[in-house]
Amino acid sequence: MATISKSPAAPACDLQRIVYASAASQAYAAPQLEQLVSKARERNGRAGISGMLIYHEQFFLQLIEGPGPALNSLFARLRADAGHHRIVLLLRERIVQRTFADSAMGFAQLTSADLAQMPGMADFVARRMTLQTLTPVRAVRLFNAFQDVAGFALAGAHAADGMTHW
Repeated sequence: MATISKSPAAPACDLQRIVYASAASQAYAAPQLEQLVSKARERNGRAGISGMLIYHEQFFLQLIEGPGPALNSLFARLRADAGHHRIVLLLRERIVQRTFADSAMGFAQLTSADLAQMPGMADFVARRMTLQTLTPVRAVRLFNAFQDVAGFALAGAHAADGMTHW
C-alpha cells in the first residue's frame, strides 16, 4: 500500500539519501500509522523531502531523500522521536536523482508473507530477520521493488484506512 503526493524538487547538486531502520516503541495500529504518515507527508512536502516508510512487525525502515540541510534537520527530529528507538543508520550518500521523486512519503505495512514474496527477500522470514538487520544494499533493493508498481503486485499488503495499495 502506498499513497503518493508530490514534493518539491531539490537542487540536483545537493541531493542526499538516508536509509535507516528502527524499532517502534509500541505496536502501531492502522489509524496510528495513517496519522504518522499523514503528518510526515505534510512536513516532508514543505521541506522538499521525498521517500518511503515500511512498517513490519514493530520495526520501521525508511528512505528519505532531499537537500542535505533538510535531511539533517529531519534526521535529528527522528532521532529524538519517542515513537521509536534503536535507530540504525544503514546508509547516507549523495545521489544524482531521487528514488521517490513523486512521493513526500510512500508507505507500506508488510507482513512476513509479503516480504518473503519480494525480490531478494525470500530468506527474510526463514532467518527471522528484522528490518534493522538488512544490509544497506538489501534495504535499497527493497525500496526499489516499490518503484516498478506495474511489475510487482504486492498481493497481501495491508492498507490502512485512507491509504492505497501499490
